[in-house]
Amino acid sequence: MVSEMADPAWLLTRLSAVSTTKIDEMDYGRLMAAYSHLTPAAWQPTSLRRASPLVHHCLPDLRNAAQKVLFPQLKRGLPAANLAVRQEHLTLPRKLVLAFPATYTALRLLTD
Repeated sequence: MVSEMADPAWLLTRLSAVSTTKIDEMDYGRLMAAYSHLTPAAWQPTSLRRASPLVHHCLPDLRNAAQKVLFPQLKRGLPAANLAVRQEHLTLPRKLVLAFPATYTALRLLTD
């Protein structure tokens, strides 16, 4: 299981990158570089176990109007030519909300 989580752990460290020059600021260069790895091709072979920590970490960006980082990634995946990729872009957030309903009460519409 440890080796299975190596790639998600690598991405999580970059999605949590803090600036080394400004107090209480994210390192947006590393953050955006990490988000660029979350392509439809990268999600397709990913298991729910590997994807859940990433989606759980990224969902606040969906709701954060100031950053709006994840929403463009989801929008890019939805028109993908591959049906499985499109389904995963819709299924993973739904499963996350089902797994953590108290955390994502505002996103409960995804579970209907």
